[in-house]
Parts: sequence; structure tokens; C-alpha cells
Amino acid sequence: RYQRSEQAFVLALMERVVQGVSTRKVTEITETLCGASCSKSTVSALGAGLDPRVRAFNERRLTAEYPFVLVDALV
Repeated sequence: RYQRSEQAFVLALMERVVQGVSTRKVTEITETLCGASCSKSTVSALGAGLDPRVRAFNERRLTAEYPFVLVDALV
């Protein structure tokens, strides 16, 4: 159970990184939520581990037909 909670927490932090929240802000969020600090380098390393997954998702082939396309972007 602890591992699942920890994994969910790390995924939530990494979502912040993907959404463009700075590593400094992510460390502040960690301290606020957990009362424990997390270094910027740790956040960066975790984010770097997501890069291949994000790239694979973005470059995957779509196998179904889609009658509508929704375009969304982060600026």
C-alpha cells in the first residue's frame, strides 16, 4: 500500500513538471504537502525518466478513425 501511495505522489509531482511547473515550485509543493523537502535535482531526474514515455505517447500511431480533432496546447 505504501508503494502505491508513494507512486501516486511521484506521478502527481511529475504531472506538475509536464504541465510546466518549475522544479523549484514542485519542491515547494512537496514541502507544503508532506513537510519534507525534495531537491530540485531529484525532481529533474524524475522528470527525465518520464521523457521517453511522453515522447513515445506523442509519437504513437493512431489506429482508429476520429471524426473530430480537438487541439489543445500549453503555452
